[in-house]
Amino acid sequence: MNAKKGLAKLTVLFLVLGLLSGCGKGAKPSNPDEGSQNGTTTNGTTTNNSTTAEEKGNFNATGLPILNEPEEFTFMVMQQSTTHPAENKPIVKETEEATNIKINWIEVPQSSWKEKTNIAFASGDLPDVFASGGIDTALHYEQFLILDDLIEQYAPNVQKILEDPRYAQGLKAPDGKIHQLPGGDEAFNNQMDKTLWINQAWLDTLGLKMPTTTDEFYDVLKAFKEKDPNGNGKADEIPLTFQGITTWATGMSNLFGPFGVLETGSHVFMDGDKVVFAAREQGYYDALQWMHKLFKEGLIDQEAFSHSAEQYGSKAKGKDIIGATVNWRPDVTVGPELGDNYTHVVPLKGPEGKQMVSLNNIVRTSGFGITTACKNPEALIRWYDYINSSMEMTLKWSRGVENEHWKKVEGDKFMFTPENRPADVNAGEWKNNFTFGGQSPSLWTITMEDRIVPNPNSPKDIKKAAITESLPYAIPGLPAGSDTPENTERKSMLSADIDTYITKFIATSVINGIDEQKWEAHLKALKDLRVDEYVEISQEYVDRLAK
Repeated sequence: MNAKKGLAKLTVLFLVLGLLSGCGKGAKPSNPDEGSQNGTTTNGTTTNNSTTAEEKGNFNATGLPILNEPEEFTFMVMQQSTTHPAENKPIVKETEEATNIKINWIEVPQSSWKEKTNIAFASGDLPDVFASGGIDTALHYEQFLILDDLIEQYAPNVQKILEDPRYAQGLKAPDGKIHQLPGGDEAFNNQMDKTLWINQAWLDTLGLKMPTTTDEFYDVLKAFKEKDPNGNGKADEIPLTFQGITTWATGMSNLFGPFGVLETGSHVFMDGDKVVFAAREQGYYDALQWMHKLFKEGLIDQEAFSHSAEQYGSKAKGKDIIGATVNWRPDVTVGPELGDNYTHVVPLKGPEGKQMVSLNNIVRTSGFGITTACKNPEALIRWYDYINSSMEMTLKWSRGVENEHWKKVEGDKFMFTPENRPADVNAGEWKNNFTFGGQSPSLWTITMEDRIVPNPNSPKDIKKAAITESLPYAIPGLPAGSDTPENTERKSMLSADIDTYITKFIATSVINGIDEQKWEAHLKALKDLRVDEYVEISQEYVDRLAK
């Protein structure tokens, strides 16, 4: 009898311990074996747990809800709105009700994202999921779970995404496994963020034609400065404005294109299968000389390299003072009342007839990574699969509220409804207040746009028109994928000094000018910065992906 009593007590003890154990941070009581799975691999190590996910009392391998009783998990995301927190977004509440998965959101401003995520990785104080992009898998893959087996068992919609060879290849970490899944926008318009817009009303007033070459563009800018195109009798015109160099949407980097080179965030572009470091090419020198000429004559905004994004976005709103601007759309620079005055400039031809513009890689290689801190990855892979189960779901996560931001139309088509937007709220704010926009954990694919029916009340998609005309001159950067951890770390170390140097060199050269002597000193500085090694690492990466 004593032995039987002892056994009974042990049985009760194990049951109590099971009820007290949780899955995910702050989880409610659940089965003790939740979060384990036969052959589940974490941090490169395979565990051999005897209990499968299907045997867990609280987890459902198919159907809804995903969990019978609610559990809490922590997601770190890039903040999209300062006035509408993530937990209040309609799709968050809808998804929680459907799945029984409650998310505690850690929202990080975009400007702090890299710093905050690096601190989390370095300290080991990880959320269950990093649910925004911009995290290099190669540097941190050992702190993300391997997802291959989970995808095979629980994620049929993810399997469809992986039928696209761009994702099947691009999502692989250095160990050949998948540690992050794609989120955000693979939208057509994201192929080119920086567009050069020109004031067509000013061209018409002065009887000028649309410029097609760098020489013609110079002549037009000079006329904008000297001939009072806004007719107010003041010399207040700014012929050309931009903000920074490779800044998203507003940087001037495509102005190198007419000279046969392209400055990019990585400072390299592809010439066929060859990696080219732009800043040591002759065309780079020629472009800087041309831009200095424009700056010296007051044709470029004298604050172009110094004003902040906020200043750039407000200095010309509602003011007819801008001749040409680099931005996503012209109204972002000058405001909606003046935006219609502008049209895009097809990539200019340089002195040797070259036309080039940067093509962004829109393949999303990050956006949803389950970390080693998570105790119930089966539930979260199913959660990700659920929010990527239909275009309707993706619309809710990244585009807005049904019948407010968009609506269903005939068949499997949808239509955006911008006529519902309040007059005092811009389009980006209206979307991001209710969704996760371009940093959504759901994936908006370029093929989804084929199912969008044009709204007769919508303004013409001038961005799409600009990109369509520019695509014949588009040159890609590095392909999507992960390099080895050693190369990634080494390249990151090299790029820190290279970035700082290039940014200062471009601004100084445009503002103060450059000659042969300064150019030779620049080439020597690039050698000292070990640019040769930087290019060699990049080329090895490209060659490896091509095999």
